[in-house]
Amino acid sequence: MHASAVDLAGFCDRLAIGLDAGVDVRKVLSGEATRATGRLHAACQRLNRAAGEGESLADAMALESTVFPPLVRSMVRVGEHSGRLPEVFRRITRNYEHRVARGRTVRRQLAWPLFQLAIALAVCTLLSAIGGVRQDPRGGSLDLLGLGLSGMSGVLWFWGAIGVGACVATFAIRSLRDRPAPLRRLIRVATRAPVVGHPLRTLALERIAWTLRLLLDTPMDLRGVAKLSLKASGNPIFATHADAVSKDLGAGLPRSTARGRTGEFPGDLLDAVVVAEEGGRLVESLDRLAERYRQEAERAVATLTTAAGALIWLGIAAIILMLVFRLFGFYTGVIDDALQAL
Repeated sequence: MHASAVDLAGFCDRLAIGLDAGVDVRKVLSGEATRATGRLHAACQRLNRAAGEGESLADAMALESTVFPPLVRSMVRVGEHSGRLPEVFRRITRNYEHRVARGRTVRRQLAWPLFQLAIALAVCTLLSAIGGVRQDPRGGSLDLLGLGLSGMSGVLWFWGAIGVGACVATFAIRSLRDRPAPLRRLIRVATRAPVVGHPLRTLALERIAWTLRLLLDTPMDLRGVAKLSLKASGNPIFATHADAVSKDLGAGLPRSTARGRTGEFPGDLLDAVVVAEEGGRLVESLDRLAERYRQEAERAVATLTTAAGALIWLGIAAIILMLVFRLFGFYTGVIDDALQAL
């Protein structure tokens, strides 16, 4: 796994400020090696040693593929070749700051449903604990949840099951992260699925438009720009076409035609590229397109967050309904036993 978006945003921002002020890159990296934590800390130490030995920052970063994403490594190389490294770092910083802000928005919107879920689980725990100190009219343990759980042993079994489920989910997520092939298949299926498919596609298109806007204003070869922008999408539906689009561009096909042959790009994106190519203002057009996709991506994230919140609400509703029917059944049973005793 690469370094987190928060760490990369801070790292790139400090490098942009230092290099723009004329500070030697070795001094900046030395400060980063002291300030950074985790995997980024060790990577900065190695970058600092490489810079001290006269190696370029791009070459040193190329050896840190597990820490720095491909886009960062490629952009640093372009920045060094063009003499615009501080500007490149500023642009990368803005990209990661948007990602960090999105993550905070998602966590903020999911905080209330998760809090209510925690309250529902706490109520289930309380009812299970009450069952250990009270008895039903027949003298047996009081099973208010209807799950055969009562008393402290029931509480331990209840939270033990939740803990096992959480561990299994964590292990599954980490396994997917460490195994790209299953993760790509999952993303591909999710992108084709209803509800979540359109937001995932919009997020990928935003990354493509942003990367194109970033790279077309640099000396990078057009085929390299196309390949890197598609791979930067983070979505295999687009990334798998990187080599084909690059080959078409190498054969002299227009950008719009090369992308249109994949059948995956929306008409508005292709139309914008066509108009921009004909008018000779591709960079300006992509700038506006990237901003539009950024706004659509914000709405897409809101849609995904709403869907996740709805799933949590369904879980809460299921717990509430179970408790209502169980308690109703318990009290009607008590009344029935009392009537039969008369």
